[in-house]
Amino acid sequence: MSSVERQLDDLQAEIEDEVPADITISDVTYEGPELVVYTRDPKEFASDGDLVRRLASNLRKRITVRPDPDVLSHPREAEEQVRDIIPDEAGVTDLDFHADTGEIVIEAEKPGMVIGRHGSTLREITQAVGWTPEVVRTPPIESSTVSNVRNFLKQERDERRDILERIGRQIHREEMADDEWVR
Repeated sequence: MSSVERQLDDLQAEIEDEVPADITISDVTYEGPELVVYTRDPKEFASDGDLVRRLASNLRKRITVRPDPDVLSHPREAEEQVRDIIPDEAGVTDLDFHADTGEIVIEAEKPGMVIGRHGSTLREITQAVGWTPEVVRTPPIESSTVSNVRNFLKQERDERRDILERIGRQIHREEMADDEWVR
């Protein structure tokens, strides 16, 4: 077991101590500078808005909470519920589901309406469907460049995640040498 694996196990144990007993943590990994916490109860995390903030300050790390892929609702059902929750004035143009990360990319003309006051609508979406919403603005003028970039990011999502995980392990590994000199 490498030092990074031990560190992740320690972090998972510490997170399990911090969160309420009814929340199950299934996995903890690094993705770049962020600590990604996979949970079987994303709705419980969404109901307590300060829980992630408290964890981040106690662990002194950036934290992203994602639902475990096993607990995600079906995309068609989730799409109906999300469209019911988001106000019609927001102008939702597209919903894109990423099952590997448990995220919904919501493309809307007015992202502020989708987010809601202090993120209330986003929390409501997470509580209702279990998916983690990410909001992007619809371009005011239809642009092939923007759509090409978004499609490229969608296609390379797995490779990007592998790279971020590898970088995260390198960032959080133990120091190799005692010397602080470059030369």
